[in-house]
Amino acid sequence: GYQIMLQRGALQQPAAAEGALGVPGAAPAASTPATSRLEAQLGLCRCLRLLGLSSQMKDCAEGALKRWGREAERLRLGACALGAAWRLREWGEVSRLSAEARYVSREGWQSTGCAEALYEFELARALLALRNGETAAVAPHCDSARAALVPLLAAASMESYAHTYSFLVRLQVLQELQAAVPLLSRLEPPVGSPLRI
Repeated sequence: GYQIMLQRGALQQPAAAEGALGVPGAAPAASTPATSRLEAQLGLCRCLRLLGLSSQMKDCAEGALKRWGREAERLRLGACALGAAWRLREWGEVSRLSAEARYVSREGWQSTGCAEALYEFELARALLALRNGETAAVAPHCDSARAALVPLLAAASMESYAHTYSFLVRLQVLQELQAAVPLLSRLEPPVGSPLRI
């Protein structure tokens, strides 16, 4: 089995540990550049997502959104908050967060790291459209999400299958979402009542 070892005194200085991890509300480490802090924050959000801690992921991303002002940084953190919101089925938050990114410039989406954020935004918009019974809007959002993944998939395919796999899974999710629309449209609840997803 595995054993976790802590250094003596590691838990006696939580503020220093929180600052190094980029936890919202904690002072960022003074010697760390802003991009490293952003990557640490995004890494923390990814870890929380993989652990199934969507509520903590949303809190972490929203707390970080208050600190960063550049468009590309806000898009990447907003995608984390949005991904957590749809996983928590907080559809009002999904609507609010996705509407905030509708007015982003083309340069904002094309900047480094924003292709994955665009995928998250478009996936959330497709799920929201499906939930609201707007079945015709699902396909365009899935197409936009797919288009955001293609350059990432092409780059990953040059490296290895292991790098490519996560993008293939995301493409499969989009395909299955689009395939489910005709099935769910037959089961639509009365007008004004959202689908229960």
